[in-house]
Amino acid sequence: MLEDLKAHPSIAPLIAGGELMEHSGHMVPEGGINIMPALVGDGVLVAGDAAMMCINYGYSVRGMDYAVAAGQAAGRAAANAIAEGDTSSSGLSSYTDALEASFVMRDLRSFSAAPAFMEGFDRMFTTYPELAGRVMDEMFTVDGSPTRHVKSVVKPELGRIGYMNLLRDVKGAMRAL
Repeated sequence: MLEDLKAHPSIAPLIAGGELMEHSGHMVPEGGINIMPALVGDGVLVAGDAAMMCINYGYSVRGMDYAVAAGQAAGRAAANAIAEGDTSSSGLSSYTDALEASFVMRDLRSFSAAPAFMEGFDRMFTTYPELAGRVMDEMFTVDGSPTRHVKSVVKPELGRIGYMNLLRDVKGAMRAL
């Protein structure tokens, strides 16, 4: 995908002659608590995206803050376990206790339905943005014709989606998000 972007006629002239200095990227898991592995083992603590601490809310992807908080809790737990001379899963268990007491696990539990909902919510990323674009285009185009009331612009657009689809989407979002 990066190569396709770099070859795009709008981008290629902007980067012609440029030198790649560094590139890094990876997929971010969005499964949340539903696919979370064991967070503690003998001599190991798992945090951040390796622990699936990421949630896509549709309007925002959360995870960096979870990774920072989990890393901090992991560091403290590791330091305590090393000081006590016990890096077994039992000796490192203060990590999971700290996570349970923090916003990290509360958020991940609270929004456990979000990944499954977002997985099947294609209209969030296609239909609704397109609808918003058409409505804004209609409302802000000045072409000498009379201005239409917002209701007369929005109602047919919502009809295209279907009122039952709209209600289903709102109901699903209210439950998951």
